[in-house]
Amino acid sequence: MVSLIGQGNCLEVSSIRAHILTMKSVHRACKCGAVYDRSEHIVEEREIDSFECAVCGETIENWNSAWVPRFRFIARPTSNRNTRE
Repeated sequence: MVSLIGQGNCLEVSSIRAHILTMKSVHRACKCGAVYDRSEHIVEEREIDSFECAVCGETIENWNSAWVPRFRFIARPTSNRNTRE
């Protein structure tokens, strides 16, 4: 137990161990050129899901785990097309 004293009152707080998991984020690029920031977080139960590109619909990643990725869109594909259709 830890005692905290404030304004004449004594407050006892039980010590709680917390595990802080630091996830590094990485950039993932789709075949179309869209770029996403990817990080992971843990959920209470295993999750089966996938993430599709917001630009072209291509599946970027599938997972079946309690470690679930988070994707954040950061760049559109660049277009080098100089031709008119």
